[in-house]
Amino acid sequence: MKKKFNIKLINDDTKHELIKNINSNYIYNRADLLNGGDFELIELKDENENTIYIPFYIRNYHLCYLCVYMMDISQEALSAIIDFIQKTFKQILKFEIWHSLNSYKGLEHTTNLVLDLPDTIEEFNSRFSSKTIYNRKYARRKLQENFNVEYKYYSKNEFTKELFEEFLRLKTNADKLLSGSFCYYSNDPMTMFGNIYGLTDVWTLSLDGKICAMILYSCLDGKYCWCENMTYDAEYKKYGIGNILYYYSIEKLIEKQVKKVSIGGGGDKYAYKTNSKPQFYDTYSGKFKKVNINNLFLNTIHSIYSKNKDFDSYKNKHYKYILILGKKYITEFCDE
Repeated sequence: MKKKFNIKLINDDTKHELIKNINSNYIYNRADLLNGGDFELIELKDENENTIYIPFYIRNYHLCYLCVYMMDISQEALSAIIDFIQKTFKQILKFEIWHSLNSYKGLEHTTNLVLDLPDTIEEFNSRFSSKTIYNRKYARRKLQENFNVEYKYYSKNEFTKELFEEFLRLKTNADKLLSGSFCYYSNDPMTMFGNIYGLTDVWTLSLDGKICAMILYSCLDGKYCWCENMTYDAEYKKYGIGNILYYYSIEKLIEKQVKKVSIGGGGDKYAYKTNSKPQFYDTYSGKFKKVNINNLFLNTIHSIYSKNKDFDSYKNKHYKYILILGKKYITEFCDE
């Protein structure tokens, strides 16, 4: 039997507070941060009055970015949400989704790694063999024998342009030496740190006063964290400083009572190499088209109308009639 849902848009200012308490509060579900504060929020209630909130935002007039990253919703709910958005915003032709736990026609199979953190460091260490624990302590001890080692924490408000430039230096050199991708960040540190990625926590590892490793996290609600990036000076690769800082930061996140860390993408090599026991998730990502005659017509008219607003100048009467009809049809979507 098909499930029924009560779905509506939250159109008042309460959406700015509600979005902070969404299910799976990772940065990729925070449409308010990802799109400069311009976003929509759906309230969905099932037959048992269970309520969830799903954010999304619209780009380039016709593309909907739906924020369901690792979100615990049913397959029926996802389909109902997509249908609701397209009926409400008739111009939508395409959807973009990343790491949904539910499939949908047009999405590709992907994977994501999430590290579930216990309440204490002792519980975390109990996951590992005695050999792994010994090797980790040995690596730290060897580092301390050869260098003056310093770990340092930076909050969002403590992040400076100079620290950002250190990150770029490490990232650029590591990418070149380790045959990785070149750093893709903006040269505006506060935009990168505060808004685009919602970064909140940074740890560095310094050797003899020089920053040699850095790890960046987005922990928006103190429970769900996204490991945005980690990098180190490749000259010190033999000391395992990337692994050492990774473990150190995880211990600090446990002390902060963080429960989940998403480490897919760039962080997965550390998850495997350090045997930190992440959970492997099958997910679905990508863009897909969902076209009907109404939204196709609306986008065609919008394209014509946005380029040609002087209707009376057209000699072709058929073209002129199309524009007049389009103006009437898209009044609620276009600025005059």
